[in-house]
Formats: sequence, C-alpha cells, structure tokens
Amino acid sequence: MTTDAQLSFEVAIKQLHGELAHERSFFGHETEPLVKRLDFEERGYIRIVKVISSSLKWYWPVLDALRQRFAERNNPVYDFFHVKRLFAWAVRIWAREKQCADLEIVCAAALFCEMTDTTEMRSRFFKTNELNVADAHLMLSAAGFPAQKLDAVVAIVQEFFSGSVSKTDEERIVRDAGTLEQLGATCIARLFIEAGVDSRPIVNYGDDTGYPKSPQPVAAIIANRRVVSFQTSAAANLDRLYGLSAAMDAYLEQLHREQRFARI
Repeated sequence: MTTDAQLSFEVAIKQLHGELAHERSFFGHETEPLVKRLDFEERGYIRIVKVISSSLKWYWPVLDALRQRFAERNNPVYDFFHVKRLFAWAVRIWAREKQCADLEIVCAAALFCEMTDTTEMRSRFFKTNELNVADAHLMLSAAGFPAQKLDAVVAIVQEFFSGSVSKTDEERIVRDAGTLEQLGATCIARLFIEAGVDSRPIVNYGDDTGYPKSPQPVAAIIANRRVVSFQTSAAANLDRLYGLSAAMDAYLEQLHREQRFARI
C-alpha cells in the first residue's frame, strides 16, 4: 500500500526531475563554460539529496547501518565512501535521464549492489551476489522500505555482477553508476591502494597496443578503454563532463611515455 508520505515523495521528485531537465537547457548546456556546467550539476545533485534525506524514512537508518558495517570490515578499497560515490553517480544519472525512473529503487539498489568486499567477490557469491541480496532484504525491510518495491531492488542487486542485459531503466542507471565509479582519479587511487593491500604488482607486462595488462579487474578497466561502455546516454555525458575517461587516458599515456609500465 502506498502511503501519503510515499506519494508525496514521488510527486515531489518527479516535479524536481522536470525542473532540472528544463533548467539544464538554459544553464547546463554544452555551450556554457565548464565551471558553470559543473556547478549546475552539483547544485542539482544537492537539491535531489535534500528531498531524499528529508522524505524517505528508511534512508538515514540504512545509511547508518551501512556505515557501521563498513567500519567493521575495514576495507580501504570497498569502503563506505565507495558506496556513497556510486550512490551519487546513480542520482546524477537519474537527474539527466529523459525517462523518469523510480529514484527510490535506484537509491536503494545503488547502496547495496557492491556491499561485498574483495574477498567475498572472489568467492562463489560473485555471480549470484547472494550476500548483497540478503543484506538488502534485511536492512531495507527493517528500515521500512516500501514492500512493493523491494523485489525490484533485489533483482538489480542480484544481477549486478552477472553481465546479463539490464531489464529496467533503474538497473541501467545503477550499472552505469558502477562504471563511472571505476573511472578517473578515484579509480587510479583505488588501484594503487588495492595493489598495496594485497602486495600484488600493478602491471605484469605490456601488449602490442602499448597499454599494460594486469590480473586486477580495476587495472583492466583503466588499461583497456574498450571495456568501458555505458547503457545510458546520461552516463556517457557525465563521463565527458567530468573528464573521467580523459583523465585516465592522459595519466596512462604519461606513464607509458615514462616507461613506468615495464614489468613492475
């Protein structure tokens, strides 16, 4: 059953989605200076989060529970801030999408789709994502998440690592948010942290394209641009706006010129 508060949130957030789309045509167009466009994107994101944090009763309890879970885990790569960044990308993509997907489903799925740490992800749970599904069920239900939307959230979390074709707009947004989180300076920093924690080489050898190969999934993404693809035009536009792929390519090219990829 949809409550009055739930209905109020959905009406408010759809209205805000329309306002941001209208304002972008005036203030966020590509002909505007980059600083102005970035400022518009950030202010739009803040406006959305204010509505989320003030209207969704499950948001703060879930966020507090996730913060505690990650504090106990003490993983410097897959930490609470990683989840928050993925969440932020999902919200930004939603704001840019012409079709107004269910933001509540997007937010919940973004918070839980990468709950597992690197050890768990290499286990038998990698493809089925069972641990994340269990966490999503338990925490969201306890926090009062709408029961009629829980199956949609679980389906996205369940399939996040599977490589299957996305079936809904919400799933496409969350998967693209995960891709954006693996680009740019954040990705490079996470790569070096993970290599240091695991005491593994960042790069083993170069191939005939001049870019390195590596056993690490994150390194494979920054070393081979062909594996980066988006399911929404909004995510591709955000990638260009924030210069994520361009920053990685420039960094890799600099390292390649300095021959710092030679059998490290």
